[in-house]
Amino acid sequence: MMSVFCISDTQLFVGAVVKARVPFIDGADYKVRPAVVVAVGADGVELRACTSSQKGLRRRGHVLIADLAAAGLHRATAVRPESVLTDTTDIVGLYGSLSQHDCARILEATYSLVAA
Repeated sequence: MMSVFCISDTQLFVGAVVKARVPFIDGADYKVRPAVVVAVGADGVELRACTSSQKGLRRRGHVLIADLAAAGLHRATAVRPESVLTDTTDIVGLYGSLSQHDCARILEATYSLVAA
């Protein structure tokens, strides 16, 4: 049985760490995982998925979250460089929010990839 979680627009802000259904690259399925909100708009919510796998923590372009307590996370976690556009209905929980320092680093990495 799937639980229903309603998130208000005021809870969705740049830097929020949410629990979301993030689609796999092929779009065939999804995995519920932490993700960082990088933009909120009329078309949906732009997320950057997080990973706590040891390989993911060391991959190029991934940014480690330094302040896990503020983010509401309990183990080493990195934010992936790729963005995913999703609907608010795919957000199933709220963990916390990035510290100002982490948010600035992750957004800077996002814009560095776009400019490259």
